[in-house]
Amino acid sequence: MAHPNESRLLELYGMLARGDVDGFLGACTDDIVFTVPGTSAVSGTWTRWTFRTMMEAPATVSGGTLRQRITHVIANDDQGILLLDHRLERQGRPHAYRTAHIVRFRGSQVCAWTEHPGSLAELEEAWGHPGD
Repeated sequence: MAHPNESRLLELYGMLARGDVDGFLGACTDDIVFTVPGTSAVSGTWTRWTFRTMMEAPATVSGGTLRQRITHVIANDDQGILLLDHRLERQGRPHAYRTAHIVRFRGSQVCAWTEHPGSLAELEEAWGHPGD
């Protein structure tokens, strides 16, 4: 039987896919930190209050072509792991990479979110660097 936080994560990612950023952030603590490694155009560390800025870069860089497919999700009371396939186009070229999103829960809310790409080089190639 699946843990309730597995369904919760799928629900939250569904909100983002539908553009319901407020709904997603409503499930996050005030002190949440979002982290994407590397030096790409989407890399950095953001808070709940700068999350919208974080979301602008992928939309701008990919021209709205980013598609993420969740291939697996597992969670317990404290944390969750989502395995995803990301596909996008940047400057007319297709890119794809596999990644993991690791989240931590505090009570029923998400308090930390970190991306762990299978290949940092593929993530950076897909997204380019600031100014590319």
